[in-house]
Amino acid sequence: MSTLGYASAVYHGLRIGLKFPGMMIRWKLRHKKAKNEFKKTLVNSGLPPVQAQELAELYPFKIEEIISLARG
Repeated sequence: MSTLGYASAVYHGLRIGLKFPGMMIRWKLRHKKAKNEFKKTLVNSGLPPVQAQELAELYPFKIEEIISLARG
C-alpha cells in the first residue's frame, strides 16, 4: 500500500472514530423519543398506563413477540 493509501486509511479511520460517539448519542436519544411516542400511542389507544409502560420497555420488538403477547 502506498503512502497515500495509508494516509487515506488513517484519515477515514479518525473521521469514523470521531463521529462514532455523536452517532451513538443521537441513536440513544432518538430511540428514547421513539419509545416515549410508542407509549403515548398505546395510552391514547386505550391501554392502561401500566401495561403501556411494560410494552414500551420491550420497544423495539419483533412482530413474533407481538403475536405471542396477543395470543397469551
